Amino acid sequence: MTIDVTDNLGKSFQYAKDNLVGKWITYVVLFVCALIPLVNLLTLPGFAVRVFRNKFAIGDWVELVIDSVKALIIAVVYLIIPAVVAAVFGVLFGAENIVTIVVSFVVSLLFVLLLIIALIRFAKGSFGDAFQLGAVFTKIASIGWLSYLIAVLVAYIIMWVLGAVCGFLGGIGWLIMALLTPFVLIGFARYYANVYESA
Repeated sequence: MTIDVTDNLGKSFQYAKDNLVGKWITYVVLFVCALIPLVNLLTLPGFAVRVFRNKFAIGDWVELVIDSVKALIIAVVYLIIPAVVAAVFGVLFGAENIVTIVVSFVVSLLFVLLLIIALIRFAKGSFGDAFQLGAVFTKIASIGWLSYLIAVLVAYIIMWVLGAVCGFLGGIGWLIMALLTPFVLIGFARYYANVYESA
């Protein structure tokens, strides 16, 4: 299955615009949550989960924090293996060895691909659904591995360019990034949800 990345980006950020522009209390709440250490960890993942469910809203903070903690646990579980692989190859071949770099990149990319689907399965189902690897692989296969990979890489490149530009601008860039964070969070969460729902 082919995913129209451009169309998906347009629809996803239109979704973000619809939920933020003119709804400035919502925007300010997200902006403040993103700025405060620990608060961002306990809220932003939960907001992404709500977007995955297509039920984005401010409020019900206990549920939001619980969803955030569950999402963080899922992320830690999925990213343990890439971390272990990188550490082992780093010890065996050296951290800057090409073998270590290539293997670490490939394994990390694979588990990031799995993690995104796992998080959306959690959002749409239950916590346990995130760890049903067979279903995760089946879902990716139905989307199409190549199409899915391209969609994820496009999102990564956009984020990398945005981060690089804001980093180059120094303090003003940091402010721009902070102001854009609510749009980026909601837009890319919807983007990945659309990819998931494409199959």
